This record gives sequence, C-alpha cells and structure tokens, in this order.
Amino acid sequence: MKESELQILCGAAVADASPKSLEPARIWMSGYAPTRYARTQSGPIQVRAIATGSDRDGMIFVSADTCLVSPRTAGDWAGRIGRETGLNPGRVFIITTHTHSGPDLCGLFGGVPPAYFRFFRDTVVRTAVAAWRNRAPASLHAGISQHALGIPRRASRGQQGMETGAVVLQWKTRERVIATLVNIGCHGVVYSRRSRVLSADLPGAICRAADQDLGGVTLFAPRAQGDVNPAIPGDDPYEQAGNASELERLAALGLEAVREAARRASEIPPAPISVSEKEVVLPVTTPAGAAFRIPWWSGRGAHPALGFRILFRSFSIAGISGLAAPGEILTCLGRGWLERKPPVSLLFSYCGGYLGYLMTPETFGRGGYEPKVSPGPVSALPD
Repeated sequence: MKESELQILCGAAVADASPKSLEPARIWMSGYAPTRYARTQSGPIQVRAIATGSDRDGMIFVSADTCLVSPRTAGDWAGRIGRETGLNPGRVFIITTHTHSGPDLCGLFGGVPPAYFRFFRDTVVRTAVAAWRNRAPASLHAGISQHALGIPRRASRGQQGMETGAVVLQWKTRERVIATLVNIGCHGVVYSRRSRVLSADLPGAICRAADQDLGGVTLFAPRAQGDVNPAIPGDDPYEQAGNASELERLAALGLEAVREAARRASEIPPAPISVSEKEVVLPVTTPAGAAFRIPWWSGRGAHPALGFRILFRSFSIAGISGLAAPGEILTCLGRGWLERKPPVSLLFSYCGGYLGYLMTPETFGRGGYEPKVSPGPVSALPD
C-alpha cells in the first residue's frame, strides 16, 4: 500500500435527537414491561458517530440513545448512510446504547409518533454523514482499564463472575481529542421500570462526562452485558430502583474507568481496516426465536425452514480485533470470545439490530427469562 493509504483518519459528530414535546402524542419508552410513556425528560437523547478510514476501507460507528432497533431498521439506516457517503452499508455499524428509558424506536413497547421516528432516522443519517465528512489526519491510541459498574443478575442461575474490561480507543491530533470510543459491559438501566423520565441513562451520562473531561465526541458501545446490571447497593438486580443521584455516582465511576484506560493507552501504528461477515444458523427452540424471523422485524424475505440466521461482523481497526453482534451478549459467551483475543479487543452488543439474548448452551439450559425470549443457544462467537 502507498504511505498515504495507511494514514489514520477520523471524524466525529454528535446531535440532539430529543423529541420537541412529550405531548399530546406520547413517546413510549422501551425495555421494560409493562410499557410506559415519558412524562418528563432528563438530559438529551443523542446520536453520536465516529468515522475512520479512507474512502476505500472506511467505517462508521453510530450510537443511538434507545434500547433496541430491529435489524430491518438498522439496515435501512445503514443503507441511507451508505448512499450518502459511498460506503458499503456493511461498513456502517448501527449501535444502540440500550437505555431502557429512551424512546421506543422498535415499536414493541408502544412506539413513537411517525414524525418523530423519521426525525430520529434523519438525525442518525445526518450525524453519520457529518462525521464522515469531518475526517482529518489523526493518531490512534488504545488502552484498557477495569470498571466497577456492574453486578450479576443471574447468580441464582449459576452466573459466575463478570467481564469488567473498559476498552477505550481514542483518536487525537496534537492539539485535541477528536473522538473516544468506549466499550464497557453494563446495562444502561439505572432508572427503574417504574420511571417515566425520558433519559439516555448511564451510557449517555458517561458520554457527556467524557466529552467535557476529555474533549471531542465520546461514543458508548455496549460490551458483554446481557446479565450485568448497574451496581446499585441493596437492590434486587431485576428491580433496579436508581435515581438521578445514583446515575451521577455511576457516571463518575464510568468516567474514572475511561480516564484510566485513556491514560494507559498506547499509540497504534497505521494499518488497514477490514470488515467481514459470518452468518450463524441456530435451531429455533423458542416462540421468540420464531417471532424474530418475521420480515417485519428481520428485514429478510426468506428464511431457512428450520433455522434462525444471525449475521455477525468481524472487523479490525489498525490491528485491533472487533466483533459486532445483533443481540444481547451474555458474559458466558462474551468472555469465551475475549479470552481468545488480545486484552484490547472490541465486542459490540446491539449492533445491526436486535435478535435476542446470545448465550451458551449450558446457560440456555438453566432457564430463566433470558432463554425464554431468545432464539436458541450459541456454541461460540465466531473469530
């Protein structure tokens, strides 16, 4: 390759995607049952994007402050971004931060008004395109620390330990930080299922704190967190009862982990960016698995008669390994993949849509809520 092709480029952008009003049309919030609509709002609902690479090997990460989107919606958004930037849509990574207090863009919990859905979609596209057009030469730095944000919520089902790595990628010029990508495994569910406060919750609070502390645009990508809730003392982990003060405390812990990872970060020399896809076919063992296959959700017109297809994307950024999954990765599965990789590796849940919890056959066999609403077990995440 020519030397110019190995130059690291990065651009970033952030935009407010908050609804203009919570009335008279209701903004339903996704992630908890029974469904709830927002009565007040605390902090902005945002879209954040980081673009890196050249026109030939570029990629864009987009995070949205919502719980879930369908693969059909994620594919539509990626396609629109691809048409605006010239990128293959497979190189556009649509990530949801998984706040349970964000607007319900998937439609499973009451939905949002069509005009607001279109506004959010257009904000996603506009923010990603702005990040792509803002690219400039940069240096890339990567580091890891440990966080103390989570507690296990499946201890009664045999969950052992957690994945506590806080991986940070940071793109800089000599004068400033352009962007910080934060990969942490902990649910963004500080506010309880009874809350009527529209909020980006813990991921949003960490990003806003890091923006102010480090500069640039911070993007939160959930790691292996399907069975890890925020560490709120004394609470049943299925009945989080957090509030604004708990959110502030946990955001400070998150910022501390991000700072430490950034402090430890080493500069990564330029290297090509790569993206590849691998489709895994699982047996359909639950009604939820069958429901996820419908084209309205999956966006696919044809399905194997006896199987369920999950599309994983492996990627490499200057030699840093990554895997993106369209589901909620439990630690039993995520830790196995991470143990086969260098310490500084990226693992994204809720990327490219949502197709249930992803877990090992052993964990699936123990039962509980997560297996009931998942398509089936996964032997291992692809390398």
